[in-house]
Amino acid sequence: MDSIQNPNQQPSSSLPQEPTQPKFGPPPQPNISLRTPQSDLRSIQRGDALPVPESVLPPENPSEPVFRPETQVSEGGMHIEEEASGGKKKFLLWVIVGVAVIVVGGAGYFVVYPLLFPSVEEPEDLTVIPPSTNVEPAVHQTLFVGIPGTTTEVLLTDLTHSTVNANLASAAVFKQPSGTVQEVVMKDISGNQVAFKSYLNVFVPTLTAEALDSWFENDFTEFMYYDDAGAWPGTIAKVKTGANIEEARTAMTAIEGADLAKFYLLSPGVLDPFKDGKIKDYAARYAKGSAAGASFNYGFGGNYFLLSTSYDGLKAAVALLGI
Repeated sequence: MDSIQNPNQQPSSSLPQEPTQPKFGPPPQPNISLRTPQSDLRSIQRGDALPVPESVLPPENPSEPVFRPETQVSEGGMHIEEEASGGKKKFLLWVIVGVAVIVVGGAGYFVVYPLLFPSVEEPEDLTVIPPSTNVEPAVHQTLFVGIPGTTTEVLLTDLTHSTVNANLASAAVFKQPSGTVQEVVMKDISGNQVAFKSYLNVFVPTLTAEALDSWFENDFTEFMYYDDAGAWPGTIAKVKTGANIEEARTAMTAIEGADLAKFYLLSPGVLDPFKDGKIKDYAARYAKGSAAGASFNYGFGGNYFLLSTSYDGLKAAVALLGI
């Protein structure tokens, strides 16, 4: 006999059913309280000892929908975690690649590039300062220890005998009292003291400036001695330290062969042959002239060479030298 099925009968529970989704209730309300001017006023009205903060949350509206998150679970159950893990791996890979690019680029710039293209250092801009053309003028310093009666400067436009004697004659225009020594400072057109080696060569050409320079200093003292007959020029030079004075003494005998009249402002007359004499305790040579007061004298006294056209003038100059 066939069984009769009830049309109201429910299907068998053996059929597969859809999984039920979990449901969540509303989250608990947080307890947030704040003090406000209104809450403090109400605390005072209630007689509270201290102000009581009041909740600031709005009242719960039951009509608001309750959030119920739905959990999406794919087959396998680990899809979301795998995607998160894969994202971290990609991020780390990009970080490693970026660091590698920076390292390789830095090595190429700081190591490889200088080796392939070495820098050429430009030479420093060296400013060459030309030597100064301003030469300090040679300043005269008298060899006299004592003070002469007067001192005069003359300016020589050139170094010739006529120019020298013309300037000496100008200095002697204003005649000094007898027995006076006048120092005459010889300067060139640049204001420099004339060098002794050049000055004496004007009167004795056989004594070259080069030879005189090896024995004597450049600075020298020119003077004139006055007596009743007129003005008598004289010259004093200092021997260089370390110079061969005996060699110089021998060389200066060339004066005796020169035209001695050139040393005078007035004619000495006829000069006798040279004889040995003395400058104090020092050996000297002299030749007496026929004119009154004229006598050519030269020699070495200590470290000085002296020359005078008057014997009295020689003695006065030695006194001023202090030898």
